[in-house]
This record gives sequence, structure tokens and C-alpha cells, in this order.
Amino acid sequence: MSFMIGGGRPQAALIQSFGPDSLKLFDHANATGMTVWANTDGVSSWSNPHEATAHMAGGTVMGTSGQESVVDGYGRAHDVANLFVADGSLFPTEAAAPPTYTVYALASRAADHIKTHWGGLTR
Repeated sequence: MSFMIGGGRPQAALIQSFGPDSLKLFDHANATGMTVWANTDGVSSWSNPHEATAHMAGGTVMGTSGQESVVDGYGRAHDVANLFVADGSLFPTEAAAPPTYTVYALASRAADHIKTHWGGLTR
């Protein structure tokens, strides 16, 4: 499987998986949390499956030219006229915390740029 990024360069395919120790740790932490919850006055509880524990990121690298990146600093595609991207794909990798608010900030920044430069965006 091969994907291309700006400038026709190949992009690595990302396959996410959890090792046996990670799965055991997840199951242990989940069971411990549910035990703690069961000893409270709570009325309901839930837990996520292993597959719902990750935030996917990457693939749409930001940069200054189409030779090295897919979009500019506002999320505007170098190679597709008037296409803006504002999601977790702009990150080169994932941090230790959920990216939700950073994605909101990038989307807000892109929207402000579009609004401010509306008349001159068409190419």
C-alpha cells in the first residue's frame, strides 16, 4: 500500500495495533476503574473498547511548498485549488493529550483566514 503526499513523494502507511502488554494494561485499568465505580453511588457506567482509545493523526503535512508538504500553514492545499483541511491529519504525529482543542484552533485559524482573504482566494 502506498500513498503520495505533496510533490509526489511516497508517504508511509500507518498501521496501528496494540501489543499484548498494552492490551493487558488496558484491561487491568478498565477493570480497576469499573470496580471503583461499582463501589460508589453511581447509577450507570461504561467503558470503551480497545479500538476507541486512539486519536488518528498525520498524512496532510503542513509546510511552505508543495515539494515538501500537502497544505500551507492555514491548511490550504498546495495542489488543489481552494481546498482547506482542518483536522488531525495536519499533525505529523500524536501528542500525549487528545488533540481536540488544537484541531478547533486550527479550524478557527483557517476560517479566519478564509473570511479575511475571501476575495483573493480563487486561483
